[in-house]
Amino acid sequence: MMEMREGKEGKEAPPRSSQQKNIMKGVAIASALTALGLWGLAAYVWFLQDGRMPAFLLFIFGLVMAGLGWYTFGKLQSPDPLSFKNEMRQDGYSTSLINRRTGNARELFIPYSSMKEILLAKTARYRVNADQRPGDYWIGASLVMKWTDKGGRLQFALFQEDDPARLKEWLTIYRQHGIPVYASDEYIGTMPAEEYKHCYGQIAKHTYEENLDGHVGYSETNPPRMWRRQLKTARTEKLAAVNGVRKWGYFALLAVNGLAGWLWIPDWHIETVGDTFVETSWILAFFAANILMFILFGGYWRKSSGWYRPLLDSFLVLAAQSAGLVIALAGTDKLSLIWNALIVDGVAFAAYLTGAYLFTRFVLSRWL
Repeated sequence: MMEMREGKEGKEAPPRSSQQKNIMKGVAIASALTALGLWGLAAYVWFLQDGRMPAFLLFIFGLVMAGLGWYTFGKLQSPDPLSFKNEMRQDGYSTSLINRRTGNARELFIPYSSMKEILLAKTARYRVNADQRPGDYWIGASLVMKWTDKGGRLQFALFQEDDPARLKEWLTIYRQHGIPVYASDEYIGTMPAEEYKHCYGQIAKHTYEENLDGHVGYSETNPPRMWRRQLKTARTEKLAAVNGVRKWGYFALLAVNGLAGWLWIPDWHIETVGDTFVETSWILAFFAANILMFILFGGYWRKSSGWYRPLLDSFLVLAAQSAGLVIALAGTDKLSLIWNALIVDGVAFAAYLTGAYLFTRFVLSRWL
């Protein structure tokens, strides 16, 4: 959700907060250190343990973490790319989009004569308290402007306002120019203006009565339920594309585990000690790399990620590794011994992955 603050002539989007910068620094440093550690471990396994396949896998995982760190560092070093300014003039509404990197500015001016109606909805912005008390949600206004361009085509424009006094002033100006103003109790998020062409009619609304009491300018402890439209739009298609990348990354991760079961696990050095066994492979390093990749591609920080995800992922990893193992050792006496070791390590991996899931889902997700 785009937060705005007052500028000299209107409103301007603020730069990144110190909290956001600290999180980005933490991610960049952690990714870089993890990549260095994985590469160092890969070199040790390659030259001193003669483990070519595990070293190659560790190197690949290190490349992924280095790429994540490089991308985050680049974002941190670059200036906040966009600045927004909203201004109410005597002849209409003006909004400017300024690219701080290139210095290019783009302005959209909408005269009052082109405005068809204004919808006053709600928006919620999470606020973090300086002390250790839980944060809250500040309720502001999300205004949707319905207008027509010079070609007579229907368009929409959006802006947000947290100050009730300033909001009432703007709404009064609209009504003075004969523009109908409607209100809605729905909480609207950051849906692009272009998408309102498809779903604006789905928003429940009523005539604005010039009373903002209980509509904006107060806080709530619990997160409000955001309005959701049913139509598939450009934003949902973009999210689908991102999810598609994550899905293929997830399948690639399972494929890597299958290759490990075929090319690396059969070469585990296992020593039997009484009724137990000790395997001296680099399984813990492989555990760590697998966990990092499942957090990245499995979306463990998302609220929609169910409690069963680490158990399902652990089962799929074991199945992929087992398939590769059977291909490599089918019909040999070594299959049973390696299989027993793989089952024990699979249970241990499930425990590690569950712990990583709980930490990511309930602790780390608060900072993402």
